[in-house]
Amino acid sequence: MPGESSDNKDYFEEPQFSQTSDSNQVRSLGSHYVAFFFRGETESSEVSDEYTSEFNSIGIEAVRIPVLSFEYVNIDSLMVHVQNHDEISGLLFTSPRCVFAVEKALLGCSNQDSIRKSLRQKFMFCVGTKTAEMLRKHLQFDSSLGEEQSKTGSSQDLANYIVENFKNRLKLPLLLPCSTLADGKLPEILKRHDIHTIVLHVYKTCPEPSVSEYVMKHQRLFEQKEAIYVFFSPSGVNTVLSSLSTDVCNDPKYVAIGKTTAEHLRKCNRDVWCIAEKPNAKSLKDSVYQRLRNKTQN
Repeated sequence: MPGESSDNKDYFEEPQFSQTSDSNQVRSLGSHYVAFFFRGETESSEVSDEYTSEFNSIGIEAVRIPVLSFEYVNIDSLMVHVQNHDEISGLLFTSPRCVFAVEKALLGCSNQDSIRKSLRQKFMFCVGTKTAEMLRKHLQFDSSLGEEQSKTGSSQDLANYIVENFKNRLKLPLLLPCSTLADGKLPEILKRHDIHTIVLHVYKTCPEPSVSEYVMKHQRLFEQKEAIYVFFSPSGVNTVLSSLSTDVCNDPKYVAIGKTTAEHLRKCNRDVWCIAEKPNAKSLKDSVYQRLRNKTQN
């Protein structure tokens, strides 16, 4: 009514929480959870520490459960391919482990300095920013995507980007060192657009036999907390679900790194609580944070 004070409102106005208030509420809720990171072996503690730190920042305890071990294969064949670098347009790296395999191959070459110099003139394509970081750190090569690297969080994203931006510049095949479990989507998409690849399996995965024991041991330590199961790959999903005939934790929240892993969880009849759109610790933390934030406001 005219003349009435604006303080005399006859309706309820939802309180607006500040960012600090939101963060405190999320941290409080997060303290009721423990996250199990079902990862393979890592050749550096940096990656595990990064994920643990991000989750701790929102109040969630984090435990790394090894689910896979890795064994390099065909390194001699990889050495031959990098020595014959004149026969390729460049390399495709789908994970940090592929970078490590090439590093091993180069270390076995007597003329590795000249090979590295020649390879720097080639195209270097990576899935995800973490793989590009490892490429720079371990091989001193820069991704050919530059600032656009963040747009290629999956093999399909990378394939589509290459087709749209590099197709006419790739006169020779691309060398693709990969896992024996690679799904083949990347070379398949490229082949449809007349971009040829040389696929070479350079590492294989082996399931960790003690997954169930690890989970039960740590669940006893955090028995009052709700569990979040975080998966980084379809092979990790297979190992864990085959090891845990029934869920050790009561009603765990299933979280996936990337759409491919999320799709695999659904195929295994698991509801996906949230998905990290990008394969890095911050994206994972942000997706979990948003779910917790929504819960505090319901």
